[in-house]
Amino acid sequence: VSQSRYALRLRRYQLLLNKLLDLELRFLNECYLPVVASGGIMTLENAEERFRLGVPLVQLYTGFVYAGPGLTYDVARAGLNKP
Repeated sequence: VSQSRYALRLRRYQLLLNKLLDLELRFLNECYLPVVASGGIMTLENAEERFRLGVPLVQLYTGFVYAGPGLTYDVARAGLNKP
């Protein structure tokens, strides 16, 4: 795969991911059932956004792998301090 083809595929993936994240956030904003947010949580800000929308629990996979245990600690503290 050439560099330009790779860049095009990466850009398409990013656009699709952004659309899916927007859809997820709209769903969470309108959902009245307890939901566990999983996927797309790569930073503390991603987790805090879910907490603000009322999600009681987030699950870390890839974000934990890339950011390490510090992310887990920060997200846990944010979850304890949520309104």
